[in-house]
Amino acid sequence: MADSSLCLTPNQTVAFLASDLDPGTTGYVIAVATDRNGCPANFNFLIGDEYVKFASGHAANLAAEAISAIAGGLTACDNNASTAALNFDGVSYAPVPRALAVDDVPSRVDGNDTLLILNRVGGNLGTGASTLSGIFGIFYDDTERGVSFSFSPNTCQFRASLSNTFPRIVPRFEQHIPAGRSGWLKLYLQQTNQGLFGSIINFNPNAAISSQAFNHGRNLHALTTTDSTIYLIPVFPPSC
Repeated sequence: MADSSLCLTPNQTVAFLASDLDPGTTGYVIAVATDRNGCPANFNFLIGDEYVKFASGHAANLAAEAISAIAGGLTACDNNASTAALNFDGVSYAPVPRALAVDDVPSRVDGNDTLLILNRVGGNLGTGASTLSGIFGIFYDDTERGVSFSFSPNTCQFRASLSNTFPRIVPRFEQHIPAGRSGWLKLYLQQTNQGLFGSIINFNPNAAISSQAFNHGRNLHALTTTDSTIYLIPVFPPSC
């Protein structure tokens, strides 16, 4: 974990490289609006996005996932506190997703390489985010035939290309979604108090020469939410 403060005027924007803040590390960024003491503030006007690219050719512009603070719901905090709780309970902050969907998975036989990214929500950011465990999924083809799978990465972020080896399904991916066909995925955490965000990035090396090949990325759709997820964050006055 790496902490950093940004002080913005009402209409200011800022851009930075994640590698400048935390070199040699991959993962995700959590932005929390705070007051001058470093306590969470009810300020639902932060927006943002990220550009990501990998050596594999996967690249996308992904919008930031926003969780709104609820008026009158934030717990007490002052400059004497060492930590503050972000409760995504529908009282302090809006609930977060627990079940997600990938609405279009193109066939790998057509040259598509779809990268799935999952991020665990929750934990103590003073010591480390909680990890992903007990993920269950159903992979449907375009005729509504579904096959199930499960896995436990035990990391705060999981990344893997959809292939014949992941997810482990029968029949394998390239038989389940043959050439010219597509499918969709449903994923959820088996423990009800675990929050989950995710995205997919598709890379097709034929995109420049084929009208039917595309490179793109997008966030996953939330199907259900949980109101039991909590982040504990360290409290310290901003350094600006």
